Amino acid sequence: MKTSPILLAASLILATSAFAIPNPNRSSIEAEQFAPAQPLITVAPEIEDRHAGRVLKVRLTVDSEGRPSDVRVTNSIEQDLVKQVVKAVSQWEFAPATRDGVAIETRVVLPLEVRLGQSS
Repeated sequence: MKTSPILLAASLILATSAFAIPNPNRSSIEAEQFAPAQPLITVAPEIEDRHAGRVLKVRLTVDSEGRPSDVRVTNSIEQDLVKQVVKAVSQWEFAPATRDGVAIETRVVLPLEVRLGQSS
């Protein structure tokens, strides 16, 4: 089985793809100034070439310090792929989401496309 460094194409699309769960206790979500979590440092796993082109849904929590936790791949049962993606995304660092200028914990769903990387 051939493996290559892959790129998880999420960094650039995260700003439009992160879905934070809003606070149900706020009476007017529209009145909030909300900014989603943004990746600062990403880690790409080693994944078999056969997974190239797949889009994975990764669900995680980003705490108010920008640390990911509870990382899960929700649309794959291939344990080798899931294990590598969870391991890599768990090492990412984020600028945390903010609400009204205050860093908050958020739940995020990332669509990640597996792309073959360039070998160095």
